[in-house]
Amino acid sequence: VEMYCGHNPLELLGSTGGMTTAAVAGILAAIAIPAYNDYLAAARTANVDLSVTASGPLRDAIIESYQSSGTLPEAAALQSYTEQLAMALGGDVVYDAADGSIRLSFDGIDGVLILAPRQSDEEIFWICDGDLDPRFVPEDCGE
Repeated sequence: VEMYCGHNPLELLGSTGGMTTAAVAGILAAIAIPAYNDYLAAARTANVDLSVTASGPLRDAIIESYQSSGTLPEAAALQSYTEQLAMALGGDVVYDAADGSIRLSFDGIDGVLILAPRQSDEEIFWICDGDLDPRFVPEDCGE
């Protein structure tokens, strides 16, 4: 059985030598790899943004406890919040009862994001800290 270029279109790429095939593959890789990296960065940013949003009930519980008793809640009192959030996000969530901060770490992203409560004269608000790459931190982080 003989095959001709008419039977296998891929032979056209290889018929002029391997250099044409290598050049086409190189051009495609030059376009595809940066696009894939941009896609990964966008997906990771969305995951961090979702995490900050999803931490709302935990942050609210911390504020409510502080406003009603004047003290930060113990970690055991918020364990169900941290466990549910960690399960939903696929990362680690740690509440620090000493300062009321929430430490978020993410699968596939180096560093942590720390949501820390601060108090002004009239309200409690949240700031973002940690060593997470700034391109992954949402612009409105902590609001």
